[in-house]
Amino acid sequence: MVWDWLLNIYAGIATFTFLLFPLVWIIGYGITGNKKRASRLAADITMIFLIGSVAALYDKLFGTSFKGFWIIVLFLLLLAGFIGNAQNRLRGKVDPIKIGRAVWRLGFLVLAFMYLLFFLIGIIISIIQI
Repeated sequence: MVWDWLLNIYAGIATFTFLLFPLVWIIGYGITGNKKRASRLAADITMIFLIGSVAALYDKLFGTSFKGFWIIVLFLLLLAGFIGNAQNRLRGKVDPIKIGRAVWRLGFLVLAFMYLLFFLIGIIISIIQI
C-alpha cells in the first residue's frame, strides 16, 4: 500500500520532469543563494526522475521486449567503467565517489537530451497518426 502510494507520487513527478529542474533550482537558489550549488542540486534531483521518464518514453516509442530502464542502467554502469578506467590510468587509483558524481552528472546531460528527443519524436508520431 505504501509502495503503491510512493510509486504514484514518483510517476506524477516524473510526468512533469521538464518542470522539476527549474523548480528545484529556484528553491535551491533561494535556500543557498549559490547558483552553482542550486544547479548541482537541481541536476541531481532531476536525474532521479529522468531515469523513469526516459525509460517510459523509450518503452512507449519503441515497444521492445528489453525495457528502457535496464538500458539506462547498462549505460550508467558502462560509463562508470570507462571513467574508472581512465581515472586508474591517469592517477593510478580509483575514487568511487568522484566516479559516481561524474556518472550521475554526465548521465543527467545524456538523459536530458534523450528526454527532449523522445518527447519530440512522440509528438511527431502523434501528429502523423492523426
